[in-house]
Amino acid sequence: MNSPSVLIEKVLTRVAKKLNIEKWRYELENMSGNMVNYMGNLFPVALIDKTSDVTIYLMIKTDSSALVPAIEPFANGAYKREDYVYTTLVPLFKKIANNSDDFFPECYFADSSKDNRVLVLQNMSVFGFERHNKGRFLDKEHIILILEAVAKLHSFSLILREKNIEPPNNEVMEPFMTNKEPHYAYCLKRCFKKYGVDLFEGTQFENFFKNMYSSMDDMTQFIENSVKNAHTLVYGHGDIWKENFLFKYIDNKPVQVCLLDYQLTHLMTPARDVLFLLINSIESSIRREHYQTFLSTYYKALKVSLKANGIDPSTVYSEEKFRDDIKLVFPMCFCVTIFSFALWLGLENLISLVDTAGSVNVDTQKDNVELFIKIIGDIITDFRDFGTTST
Repeated sequence: MNSPSVLIEKVLTRVAKKLNIEKWRYELENMSGNMVNYMGNLFPVALIDKTSDVTIYLMIKTDSSALVPAIEPFANGAYKREDYVYTTLVPLFKKIANNSDDFFPECYFADSSKDNRVLVLQNMSVFGFERHNKGRFLDKEHIILILEAVAKLHSFSLILREKNIEPPNNEVMEPFMTNKEPHYAYCLKRCFKKYGVDLFEGTQFENFFKNMYSSMDDMTQFIENSVKNAHTLVYGHGDIWKENFLFKYIDNKPVQVCLLDYQLTHLMTPARDVLFLLINSIESSIRREHYQTFLSTYYKALKVSLKANGIDPSTVYSEEKFRDDIKLVFPMCFCVTIFSFALWLGLENLISLVDTAGSVNVDTQKDNVELFIKIIGDIITDFRDFGTTST
């Protein structure tokens, strides 16, 4: 694999050619905020047209998996999916939607081939977007803004379908299936055993984890249930959590959101993105107070986008079907949540999560283990009370 500097120059040559810039130079910028990306390295770059003295601010993502062979299967699919989103889906979406640019950064270059994996986007921080850096969880205002954007994203797939516009086939965008993603299914189950069944043994949630784990005896059925029994499928984001959003603020209030990192995008029920956000990105008190408002906010935004394109929401995806799908996807979303919080809280890194053998070291990670137990316990209690799960 090329070194970062060589790859950056090679990529910028392609970008400059695309933009008809004959003489140029570039400068590496300082990263704005502590942005997180587990599947790549981020390089903010200023591409400077030496003739016109115009500067274009870019964010370059390069693959980091060459140093970690164990995560190669994840990286392969991740870069292919994001390449497809920006080069194939986004142009289609922009043809059918109004003002879709507000959460799709312009893509200047994408390559998902193994030795040259790279993505070049607008650096949205130049336009006033920034990451949320006021705590681990988001407040009501941020969540509502995200739900409205995600609803619009989902509506694009439904609009394409109703207009009989078929995106070019790409098997990497098909629903996650165990026969195509065996490493993913393996990691989820191993992680659930370690951070669910074993960690919560002897607690009030012991039976919950044992019962859900028993449903994973057939991982094919466990994973595919949320696909085959869903009322509809769309191109969902797939990795909805607070680090994959940038916000624009006015008077410290979020007024606009930009969605990033489509490396887990695939066909899924719309409910999966929504539920995953409400599970992982808000604390229990906010979730319990506003849960029904959040669900209604999402569906209202979906209706608005569909109706604006002459589509009757009740015929393509009614609110009743959406709420049915919320219950359907809970087991899968919860399983992924266990995996995610083990990563986000530093109990594991992406490499060790590929093989989560051994028990949790409670002594050396006591504070984070206790936080993990509190967060996960609150999730179970909340969604039992909501009637989302009866496990």
